[in-house]
Amino acid sequence: MTIFEYLMVIVSIILGLGITQLLRGFSKVARSGSRSAVVILFGIYVFVFHIQAWWALWDLRVFEHWNLGYFAFLVSIPCLLFACSELLFPMATTSETDWKAHYQSVRVWFLGALATLSTIAMLETWVFLDVPLTHSYRLVQVGITLLVVAGMFVRDQRIHLWLVSSVLVVFTIGQVTYRLLPGLL
Repeated sequence: MTIFEYLMVIVSIILGLGITQLLRGFSKVARSGSRSAVVILFGIYVFVFHIQAWWALWDLRVFEHWNLGYFAFLVSIPCLLFACSELLFPMATTSETDWKAHYQSVRVWFLGALATLSTIAMLETWVFLDVPLTHSYRLVQVGITLLVVAGMFVRDQRIHLWLVSSVLVVFTIGQVTYRLLPGLL
């Protein structure tokens, strides 16, 4: 077993816990009388981000200078993804949860975690893979970061529905352009 494979075990466990939290949350929302499109769409985004992060972390197999500092930096992404999952779909919710009110109560923390996550993702590819901070994919990452930061200052659910829809569109375009088409990143 290589050190990368060893480190990916705990990363995979944390990502699995986040995915479990999301799936449990979707089930709770489905049984609830008070649903929120914003919560569901952000849940989809965070779920896809989990899958994409796990897939993208394979790129780090070429990094050879692992130490505790680099590992702590690496594990920050799955930890933040788990935090987003727990903030969006906390364990303590029930079928009576008012999901719109819940989202408003965690909005700043949740969107702040997403913004931090996008920033760390930019930095990790730079540190571990030497992808320049001027790479064109940074437009996707910065665009998503700006959208979620804007949401931290706005309470209107209609604007949040537009924000999460925009985040999903930008993320999807970025993934199709830079991850699914060969040779672009």
